Amino acid sequence: MQVLVLVPCTKGESLREAIVNDPELEQFQFNLLEVKRKGRYPGWAKLKSALQGIDGVINLKWDSSACTLQCRIHTRGEGDPAPIAGDLIAYLLQRFPDRVQGITIYPRE
Repeated sequence: MQVLVLVPCTKGESLREAIVNDPELEQFQFNLLEVKRKGRYPGWAKLKSALQGIDGVINLKWDSSACTLQCRIHTRGEGDPAPIAGDLIAYLLQRFPDRVQGITIYPRE
């Protein structure tokens, strides 16, 4: 299953870059799996939950023209995306409350 989470933000640096460079990322139980090389457009990153039993990965992409973070959550088979989506939203609201202007969730099968 896939879930798309769109996060419109205030103007400023890439929220994807801020997440990738966040020293507290592991305290929120996320591991950074991969990052596309800096300077190549568009940049992306991949996160996975560090907690056992939480399925899925999160692909992050920053749209600088729209100041929007695009988070695509992928789970295999019948995996439930709700736990990792909830952890992502909690992380964004706790670490970047001044940047986040809204959160829209689009479930996809």
